[in-house]
Amino acid sequence: MALFQKKDSPVCGGSTTTIDSNAPKAIVSREIVRLSCESSFHTVAAPRGKYPYVAVFAAKVNDGVLAGLVTENEFFKQEPQKIGVVSNAVLEKLLAVVDEYAFVKSNGRVHSTAGLPENFGGHISVEYESGEEIYTADNQSPVMSALAGEALADCILEALGSERVPGLPTAADVTGIHWEERREDGGYHIIDWNGTALHTEQKYAFDGASDSVYTHDVTTAPEDFGPIRAMIDRSGLLYWGGLPESDFKLYKMNRRTLTFRLSDGSERTVADAMRGPEFTRNGIFETEMAVNDILRKYE
Repeated sequence: MALFQKKDSPVCGGSTTTIDSNAPKAIVSREIVRLSCESSFHTVAAPRGKYPYVAVFAAKVNDGVLAGLVTENEFFKQEPQKIGVVSNAVLEKLLAVVDEYAFVKSNGRVHSTAGLPENFGGHISVEYESGEEIYTADNQSPVMSALAGEALADCILEALGSERVPGLPTAADVTGIHWEERREDGGYHIIDWNGTALHTEQKYAFDGASDSVYTHDVTTAPEDFGPIRAMIDRSGLLYWGGLPESDFKLYKMNRRTLTFRLSDGSERTVADAMRGPEFTRNGIFETEMAVNDILRKYE
């Protein structure tokens, strides 16, 4: 890999620009397998699109294509995020947008300015069946035009409106969960909840310490399971099966999985390391926090 890097002082306002000269400026493959793009358009004078900020995601999963969209308005109003499983046709439409707005031209350029707030710039990540990839990021300026962002968002909205895969289980079909964290140091945390009977088991092994296992067993009210179903609807975690997993070291040190038990007797398991949409990545962590709230309620 041939990299050119320019660095300023790492103080607030200092910047770093990295350019991969080997990043392709033309893509041979005609099949997208994963697209994750976000951009803020606050600093764009013209033309302005419908959204001051968009984050879009589409990736092949076992059930079809997991597609999602968030706009700035949804962040501030705390509205449900738009996410679901749609047909493969959405990938062809997204490919047309990627080509029309020539995302590949900025491939390999990553710019970072210290001290800026989140969601101020953005990134483009497009992965192809061939292994080819487009990646660019800038936390200071938009990474695409507002019209390109609008076009991506429209693709997702259209697919979620008319191309959803029928017959898939929903949060209402989830009768219980099994949450598990296994750590490299031998510690673990287990949560098993069938909607009313809640069991937790935890062992701390920091500093090579104790063999003590701490357990809690409580009987919960049926409505206590509501936050779990709300998280499932919001994150789309029920459909993450088939997503690739990140090789980030932290995920290997602390392996978290969440198994959904369904009313038909089947199960679906997802892992924290799966490369799902960044705007819903906290779903597995949210589950742990929701259970902690319930335990405090019944202390």
